[in-house]
Amino acid sequence: MYIFRSLIVFFIIVFFDITIEKLNAQDVINPESGKIYFGINKEPDSLFIDSSKVSLSTKNIVEISPGFYKVKAYLSCYQNIEQIVEVKNRRVSPVRLKFKHLTTNEYNIFKRIRVQNYLTSGILIGISPFQKNGIVLLLPIGLIGLTGQFIWQSKQSSYFNHCNREYTNPNLKSSQNNLFFGINSRIGSEIGFENRDSYVKTVITPSTPVRIERYLKQVIIIAPNDDPLSSAGFTFGFQRKLKQNFHFTIYTNIYPCLIIREIIYDENNINADFDNPRKITDLKNSLFIFGADINYKLADHQNFILYFSLGGMISNTITAKIEQEVIHLSLHYFDENPPLVFHDYSYSVSGVSASIKSKYAFTDRISFNMFFKLYFNQIMHFDIVNNKKPLATAGVNFIYNF
Repeated sequence: MYIFRSLIVFFIIVFFDITIEKLNAQDVINPESGKIYFGINKEPDSLFIDSSKVSLSTKNIVEISPGFYKVKAYLSCYQNIEQIVEVKNRRVSPVRLKFKHLTTNEYNIFKRIRVQNYLTSGILIGISPFQKNGIVLLLPIGLIGLTGQFIWQSKQSSYFNHCNREYTNPNLKSSQNNLFFGINSRIGSEIGFENRDSYVKTVITPSTPVRIERYLKQVIIIAPNDDPLSSAGFTFGFQRKLKQNFHFTIYTNIYPCLIIREIIYDENNINADFDNPRKITDLKNSLFIFGADINYKLADHQNFILYFSLGGMISNTITAKIEQEVIHLSLHYFDENPPLVFHDYSYSVSGVSASIKSKYAFTDRISFNMFFKLYFNQIMHFDIVNNKKPLATAGVNFIYNF
């Protein structure tokens, strides 16, 4: 079967090769001439072979004597094309005329910024399904960012000459001062701590002394990922230009519905899995982050500015106490003074931050900003133990220049 199929393929190839040779031979009327076949993506305004102007037939074929020729093609708003082609006797020589639109360095920069825009918004939109609160928070932020970028792109596109791609509008005036307000979201940044205690006591019953053993576990989770409101925040602040490429920013991030989840377990067996919590409590708090950044201008083109920022911040400290009463489910009435286990804990954000900010100017007064910020230290303090973890955020701001 394999040999049979191979023979069929061989005969098909030979047949088509012979057919093509016959067509080449029959297609040339004059035995002392050849042909040029023009493959084009757009119809040229004018076409020259050496100094002779030619017009294309419906088959884009020109018959000509054998030899070397210079082909020149022109189309308004597109780059000129020049090629050297060798025409052979009784053969068809292909020439590809692929017109490329005229461009400028400014337009190439605009295209790169446009790709960057799709990447920044696309990252947020792309990761949102993989975050527990992503669809509720990150997806809207990504869509708002994409909308703002689309408005900026539409305005900038209108400033380019349609034909030669020259940029006809200068950059909008940059103000020394501006105010901004926006929304932001924590990105998968819950932080927590787990602690275990044990309680052993012998109590006297009417029949015999009984040894009570209870094994306890407390879990504290700050801003649980499955609670969208816990990660939702607002941003407002002030920015001032210092020098040509440096700006100073002070800001406040407010998370008005930060949830602290306390989960309590207890078991009779030290080897228990603690699968079923006895009590779950959600405590609502407000977190305020106060920060300042130095912003360095990485790029400034066509009313788009890209900043890299370093800064510091500090937040209020949220303090609380988790309490757990040790109760034996069957013998608790023999224990007159069941103990109360408690632990102090706190949460805060402080230290160094870094961020990338993209600013899009709509007018001299109104701009739009999209940012990714990383706080290097959010700290969960449980008794004498510290648990540290970075805090990532993303958001959008609307800016008023004055």
